[in-house]
Amino acid sequence: LHLSAEDVAALEKRTEGWVAGLQLAALSMQGKADTTEFIRSFSGANQFVLDYLLEEVLHKQPETVQGFLLHTSILNRLSSSLCDALLQSTNSSAQETLETLEHDNLFVIPLDNERRWYRYHHLFRDLLRQRLSQKYSKEEIAQLHIRASEWFEQHGEIGEAFQHAISAADFDRAARLLEISWQAMDESFQTGIWLGWVNQLPLSVRRLRPVLLTQVGWAYMDAGNAEASESSLRDAENSLKRPLEELVIVEAEQFRTLPARIAFARAYNAQTQNRFDDVVRYVETALDIIPHEDQYMQAQASSILSTTYWASGELDKSFELMSNWVNAAQQA
Repeated sequence: LHLSAEDVAALEKRTEGWVAGLQLAALSMQGKADTTEFIRSFSGANQFVLDYLLEEVLHKQPETVQGFLLHTSILNRLSSSLCDALLQSTNSSAQETLETLEHDNLFVIPLDNERRWYRYHHLFRDLLRQRLSQKYSKEEIAQLHIRASEWFEQHGEIGEAFQHAISAADFDRAARLLEISWQAMDESFQTGIWLGWVNQLPLSVRRLRPVLLTQVGWAYMDAGNAEASESSLRDAENSLKRPLEELVIVEAEQFRTLPARIAFARAYNAQTQNRFDDVVRYVETALDIIPHEDQYMQAQASSILSTTYWASGELDKSFELMSNWVNAAQQA
């Protein structure tokens, strides 16, 4: 086929060394001018691969196994507990099915030595997903994604829970997951990942969620993007002008302190732009409305004001506020 070393390596990775897959790819490439592009797009939707896997693998399985394969194909990784939650079947154990599939060499690959997590061969998974979309309605497939999302949420895997909610087009559920996960992800410096998820939500979903919009403002604040942060903060304020019954609020405690959070974010953004007068104004506004018991947020506000006074040369004020910040932070 006169392939380059890079193309050979890419084809090996795509077929995961499956000899029949390599042969099918070779047959498919005959007469093609752009073999590099073909290899890049080679998948279980390729007609040769499709025919082979359908006839030699899928159609030879019992109906129950075919159903298991199709329904669980929505998953990037599989465990017995997750598959049981997905299938909601009392007739068979997912663990037994997974072990049988692996024993029969049916394109199931263990991901650990304890045989707790598996995945399908990529080409086989592509085929299964294509067949799933042909055999079942969008509503039925969406329900599978919702069950997967619920399982991942219960097990603390918010990222995968979110992606399955998006796949099900359940944007309300996806937005709720984002709102409840923001605090922990912000504290563990994962706001970039979190923002990437938020941007998958329709604007119509975001505009009814003032807490989420303020979280977005804080995330852009952390990223140093003051303009995007201010835009989200304005959206949050506009959202707050709506009747309360129209709003969607998941984190009630954050909603209670929303005006203070908005003022704090604006103070931080102003500081990054050297607008020191605005910093003082926004911090003073925030300190006036931050609940007395929220020592952590008071400490943050004092810290911003302290560095602003320091940058302005007012060292005595800066020192006093920095001392207050240290004390408040220790108490928090």
